[in-house]
Amino acid sequence: AALALKAEEAGMANTTLLELGNDFIKVQESLLQRGAIGDLYVKDIKVRVPRLVEWLGNPEVRAITMKMLDAFVEDRLTATINGKATSPRTIKNYMSVLSAVVNYGIKQEIISKNVTLDVKLPSYKAPVHSCQPTELELLLEYGCHYMQTWIMFGAFGGLRSSEIRRMKWEDVRLDEN
Repeated sequence: AALALKAEEAGMANTTLLELGNDFIKVQESLLQRGAIGDLYVKDIKVRVPRLVEWLGNPEVRAITMKMLDAFVEDRLTATINGKATSPRTIKNYMSVLSAVVNYGIKQEIISKNVTLDVKLPSYKAPVHSCQPTELELLLEYGCHYMQTWIMFGAFGGLRSSEIRRMKWEDVRLDEN
C-alpha cells in the first residue's frame, strides 16, 4: 500500500502552495464574476493565501504534513501582533482557506488527500456578548472607514455580523429607521 501511494504521488505535479493558491484565487475570481460567490470571500482568500505561503514556507502541496500543520497552529497560537495573541478563530479561518486550496488541488489531481481535515484546532467559539460603549469606541478608533460603517450598522441597528454581511444598500431606509 505504501509503495502504491508513493507511485501515485510520484506521478503528481510538484506544485507549490503558492502556485496552487494563485490558481485557486483565479478560479474564485471567475466564480465571483459569475455571481456564484461573494466578494468578501475573494478578498479574504487574496489576503490569507499569501500569508499561509509565507508562514508555511511555500512547500510543495503534496509535502504538507500533519506535523507541519500542527507546528503552524502552535506557532500561530504563540505569535503576537501588537502584543496580542492570535485568536483561535483566526487560526481556524486560515486553516479553512488552506483546506479549500487543498481541496482544489485534489480536484485538479495534484494531491490525493486533504491533511488539514485531521488537524485538531483549539476551541474557537468565542462567548457572545453585547459590546460595551468603551469596546465600541476602541473598535471605531482602530477600524478603517468601511469597518467603522459596518460596526455602526451593527451596533445601532442591533444586527449580528452575519446579518450585516447580507445587507445591501437598498435594505437601508434611513427615513424608516
